[in-house]
Amino acid sequence: MGSGLWLKRRPPAYCNLGKDSQPARFRWIRAIPAKEIEEIVSRIKPIGRIQRILVVGRSSAGHAQEVWVEGTGGKCALSREHRIRKTLGFGSMRSTLFTVETERDNKGQPLEFIFYGGGWGHGVGLCQYGAAGRALKGQSYRQILEHYYDQAKLEKI
Repeated sequence: MGSGLWLKRRPPAYCNLGKDSQPARFRWIRAIPAKEIEEIVSRIKPIGRIQRILVVGRSSAGHAQEVWVEGTGGKCALSREHRIRKTLGFGSMRSTLFTVETERDNKGQPLEFIFYGGGWGHGVGLCQYGAAGRALKGQSYRQILEHYYDQAKLEKI
């Protein structure tokens, strides 16, 4: 995953339809105050003052599968997609396909966490914008479905 530059850029992609779509669905940024995340996490597990957020496990597609929120008094492990999104994004976290950076004050304490993300969903199915982009570029429905569901077989029954 490295520095996460790939989520900060807008590379050519079928789901980046430009003026014909909302680019915020392709790439997005959320800045969440540390205090807000700390408050939500404390309802799950008291960890003290929040220090950092680490993505410690990812799916093969890059989606966060396990995230640790570390504080001065321990850590809280988040491991389900909806739990991660709800805890870290308050409904605005569009996907678990993200990287996170920390903005700190002059004493080194976290002020806010900046999430750079891609997509809008769970990352295990067909991307509606990607499918639309592929259709606009002339791909058939069979080519589109084969891209998203490469193990599936289309047959007449």
